[in-house]
Amino acid sequence: MDQQEYLAASERTEKKFPEGMVLTGEHQVIFNFLTDDLITIGEGMDNMKRHLIYGADLGIKAPQSELMPAAKKLDPMTAELLHAALGKVTESIEFFDMMLNHVKRGTPLDVANAIEEVGDGMWYDAMVLRLLGSSFDQAAQINIDKLKARFPDKFTSENALNRDLVVEREILEGGLANGEIPVVLPKSFESTPEPADLT
Repeated sequence: MDQQEYLAASERTEKKFPEGMVLTGEHQVIFNFLTDDLITIGEGMDNMKRHLIYGADLGIKAPQSELMPAAKKLDPMTAELLHAALGKVTESIEFFDMMLNHVKRGTPLDVANAIEEVGDGMWYDAMVLRLLGSSFDQAAQINIDKLKARFPDKFTSENALNRDLVVEREILEGGLANGEIPVVLPKSFESTPEPADLT
Protein backbone atom coordinates (compact mmCIF):
# COMPACT_ATOMS: atom_id res chain seq x y z
CA MET A 1 0.00 0.00 0.00
CA ASP A 2 1.58 3.28 -1.05
CA GLN A 3 1.35 6.50 0.93
CA GLN A 4 -1.51 8.07 -1.06
CA GLU A 5 -3.57 4.87 -0.77
CA TYR A 6 -2.93 4.85 2.97
CA LEU A 7 -4.01 8.48 3.39
CA ALA A 8 -7.28 7.70 1.58
CA ALA A 9 -7.90 4.36 3.34
CA SER A 10 -7.15 5.73 6.80
CA GLU A 11 -9.85 8.37 6.45
CA ARG A 12 -12.54 5.67 6.17
CA THR A 13 -12.10 4.73 9.85
CA GLU A 14 -11.39 8.22 11.18
CA LYS A 15 -13.78 9.79 13.70
CA LYS A 16 -15.07 13.01 12.14
CA PHE A 17 -16.34 16.11 13.98
CA PRO A 18 -18.71 17.84 11.51
CA GLU A 19 -19.93 20.19 14.25
CA GLY A 20 -16.56 20.56 15.97
CA MET A 21 -15.97 19.51 19.58
CA VAL A 22 -16.99 20.99 22.91
CA LEU A 23 -14.34 21.13 25.62
CA THR A 24 -16.16 21.72 28.88
CA GLY A 25 -14.56 23.64 31.71
CA GLU A 26 -13.87 20.29 33.38
CA HIS A 27 -12.13 18.99 30.25
CA GLN A 28 -9.95 22.08 30.15
CA VAL A 29 -8.99 21.81 33.81
CA ILE A 30 -8.08 18.14 33.33
CA PHE A 31 -6.05 18.99 30.21
CA ASN A 32 -4.19 21.68 32.15
CA PHE A 33 -3.49 19.26 34.99
CA LEU A 34 -2.27 16.47 32.69
CA THR A 35 -0.35 18.76 30.36
CA ASP A 36 1.93 20.18 33.03
CA ASP A 37 3.14 16.69 33.89
CA LEU A 38 3.24 15.60 30.24
CA ILE A 39 5.40 18.54 29.15
CA THR A 40 7.74 17.93 32.09
CA ILE A 41 7.98 14.26 31.15
CA GLY A 42 8.59 15.18 27.50
CA GLU A 43 11.41 17.54 28.46
CA GLY A 44 12.91 14.85 30.70
CA MET A 45 12.68 12.21 27.95
CA ASP A 46 14.27 14.60 25.46
CA ASN A 47 17.05 15.24 27.99
CA MET A 48 17.59 11.47 28.35
CA LYS A 49 17.65 11.10 24.56
CA ARG A 50 20.21 13.89 24.18
CA HIS A 51 22.34 12.34 26.92
CA LEU A 52 22.18 8.70 25.78
CA ILE A 53 22.34 9.31 22.04
CA TYR A 54 24.29 12.56 21.62
CA GLY A 55 26.42 12.60 24.77
CA ALA A 56 24.93 15.78 26.28
CA ASP A 57 25.03 16.35 30.03
CA LEU A 58 22.36 14.32 31.81
CA GLY A 59 20.93 17.24 33.73
CA ILE A 60 18.56 15.01 35.71
CA LYS A 61 19.29 13.44 39.06
CA ALA A 62 17.82 10.06 39.93
CA PRO A 63 15.66 10.01 43.06
CA GLN A 64 17.64 8.84 46.08
CA SER A 65 17.14 5.15 46.66
CA GLU A 66 18.94 2.38 48.46
CA LEU A 67 17.87 0.02 45.69
CA MET A 68 19.72 1.56 42.74
CA PRO A 69 19.68 -1.09 39.98
CA ALA A 70 22.89 -2.33 38.46
CA ALA A 71 23.98 -0.90 35.12
CA LYS A 72 22.82 -2.80 32.03
CA LYS A 73 24.46 -3.15 28.64
CA LEU A 74 21.97 -3.18 25.79
CA ASP A 75 22.66 -5.06 22.58
CA PRO A 76 22.95 -2.83 19.48
CA MET A 77 19.40 -3.45 18.18
CA THR A 78 17.79 -2.83 21.55
CA ALA A 79 19.82 0.37 21.93
CA GLU A 80 18.61 1.61 18.53
CA LEU A 81 15.00 0.69 19.31
CA LEU A 82 15.26 2.57 22.61
CA HIS A 83 16.58 5.58 20.67
CA ALA A 84 13.53 5.35 18.37
CA ALA A 85 11.12 4.98 21.31
CA LEU A 86 12.55 8.06 23.04
CA GLY A 87 12.31 9.99 19.78
CA LYS A 88 8.71 8.96 19.09
CA VAL A 89 7.66 10.05 22.59
CA THR A 90 9.38 13.43 22.43
CA GLU A 91 8.11 14.26 18.92
CA SER A 92 4.55 13.29 19.89
CA ILE A 93 4.67 15.51 22.96
CA GLU A 94 6.04 18.41 20.91
CA PHE A 95 3.11 18.07 18.49
CA PHE A 96 0.64 17.84 21.38
CA ASP A 97 2.14 20.90 23.07
CA MET A 98 1.83 22.88 19.84
CA MET A 99 -1.82 21.82 19.45
CA LEU A 100 -2.60 22.64 23.08
CA ASN A 101 -1.21 26.16 22.66
CA HIS A 102 -3.49 26.53 19.64
CA VAL A 103 -6.52 25.23 21.58
CA LYS A 104 -5.89 27.02 24.91
CA ARG A 105 -4.43 30.31 23.79
CA GLY A 106 -5.81 30.60 20.29
CA THR A 107 -2.32 30.93 18.84
CA PRO A 108 -2.37 30.40 15.07
CA LEU A 109 -1.70 26.84 14.04
CA ASP A 110 1.86 26.60 12.73
CA VAL A 111 1.21 24.29 9.78
CA ALA A 112 4.87 24.15 8.77
CA ASN A 113 5.86 23.09 12.29
CA ALA A 114 3.02 20.53 12.47
CA ILE A 115 4.24 18.88 9.26
CA GLU A 116 7.81 19.03 10.56
CA GLU A 117 6.78 17.16 13.73
CA VAL A 118 5.06 14.49 11.62
CA GLY A 119 8.23 14.14 9.54
CA ASP A 120 10.38 13.93 12.66
CA GLY A 121 8.12 11.16 13.97
CA MET A 122 8.35 9.35 10.63
CA TRP A 123 12.15 9.41 10.89
CA TYR A 124 11.90 7.41 14.11
CA ASP A 125 9.22 5.17 12.57
CA ALA A 126 11.62 4.48 9.70
CA MET A 127 14.27 3.44 12.21
CA VAL A 128 11.91 0.97 13.88
CA LEU A 129 10.69 -0.48 10.57
CA ARG A 130 14.26 -0.86 9.27
CA LEU A 131 15.39 -2.61 12.45
CA LEU A 132 12.40 -4.97 12.43
CA GLY A 133 12.79 -5.80 8.73
CA SER A 134 9.54 -4.13 7.72
CA SER A 135 8.49 -1.13 5.62
CA PHE A 136 6.08 1.79 5.64
CA ASP A 137 3.97 0.00 3.00
CA GLN A 138 3.72 -3.15 5.11
CA ALA A 139 2.94 -1.28 8.33
CA ALA A 140 0.32 0.79 6.51
CA GLN A 141 -1.35 -2.28 5.01
CA ILE A 142 -1.43 -4.15 8.32
CA ASN A 143 -2.87 -1.07 10.02
CA ILE A 144 -5.66 -0.74 7.43
CA ASP A 145 -6.41 -4.50 7.55
CA LYS A 146 -6.74 -4.27 11.35
CA LEU A 147 -9.01 -1.23 11.12
CA LYS A 148 -11.18 -2.88 8.44
CA ALA A 149 -11.74 -5.76 10.86
CA ARG A 150 -12.55 -3.33 13.68
CA PHE A 151 -14.78 -1.07 11.56
CA PRO A 152 -16.31 -3.15 8.73
CA ASP A 153 -18.35 -0.23 7.35
CA LYS A 154 -17.02 2.94 8.97
CA PHE A 155 -15.97 4.29 12.35
CA THR A 156 -18.42 3.71 15.19
CA SER A 157 -17.84 4.43 18.86
CA GLU A 158 -19.35 1.04 19.73
CA ASN A 159 -16.78 -0.82 17.64
CA ALA A 160 -13.98 1.38 18.96
CA LEU A 161 -14.91 0.43 22.53
CA ASN A 162 -15.63 -3.28 21.83
CA ARG A 163 -12.67 -4.55 19.84
CA ASP A 164 -12.08 -8.19 18.90
CA LEU A 165 -8.49 -8.37 20.11
CA VAL A 166 -8.07 -12.00 19.00
CA VAL A 167 -8.91 -11.20 15.38
CA GLU A 168 -6.78 -8.05 15.46
CA ARG A 169 -3.80 -10.00 16.82
CA GLU A 170 -4.19 -12.61 14.07
CA ILE A 171 -4.00 -9.81 11.51
CA LEU A 172 -0.90 -8.33 13.17
CA GLU A 173 0.87 -11.68 13.33
CA GLY A 174 -0.26 -12.81 9.89
CA GLY A 175 0.98 -9.71 8.13
CA LEU A 176 -1.02 -8.70 5.10
CA ALA A 177 -4.48 -10.17 4.82
CA ASN A 178 -3.52 -11.94 1.59
CA GLY A 179 -0.46 -13.49 3.23
CA GLU A 180 2.02 -12.10 0.73
CA ILE A 181 4.22 -10.33 3.29
CA PRO A 182 4.00 -11.96 6.72
CA VAL A 183 5.62 -10.21 9.64
CA VAL A 184 8.86 -12.02 10.48
CA LEU A 185 11.11 -10.85 13.28
CA PRO A 186 14.78 -10.56 12.38
CA LYS A 187 16.98 -13.43 13.53
CA SER A 188 18.49 -11.29 16.28
CA PHE A 189 15.03 -11.02 17.88
CA GLU A 190 14.24 -14.74 17.87
CA SER A 191 16.24 -15.24 21.07
CA THR A 192 17.08 -11.78 22.35
CA PRO A 193 19.03 -12.17 25.59
CA GLU A 194 18.16 -10.16 28.66
CA PRO A 195 20.29 -7.01 28.92
CA ALA A 196 23.49 -7.86 30.77
CA ASP A 197 24.04 -6.53 34.30
CA LEU A 198 27.30 -4.61 34.54
CA THR A 199 28.19 -5.44 38.12
